Amino acid sequence: MAIDTLAVWHQIARDRDVAGLNGLLADHCVFHSPVLHTPLVGKALTTQYLAAALQVFLMKALSTRVN
Repeated sequence: MAIDTLAVWHQIARDRDVAGLNGLLADHCVFHSPVLHTPLVGKALTTQYLAAALQVFLMKALSTRVN
């Protein structure tokens, strides 16, 4: 069964539900970041990186609302 990956990602970000990444990411996913020199390989590393990114985006969103 296919999922609407982008919609799921938006829901995860909206809900700040890092646990939702488990159902979204494949076990052997490869994440290519413009910030890193080498790709991140595997669900665990990708989850950690995306969880940190969500935290950064959350802080940016909160600071924008406050200012």
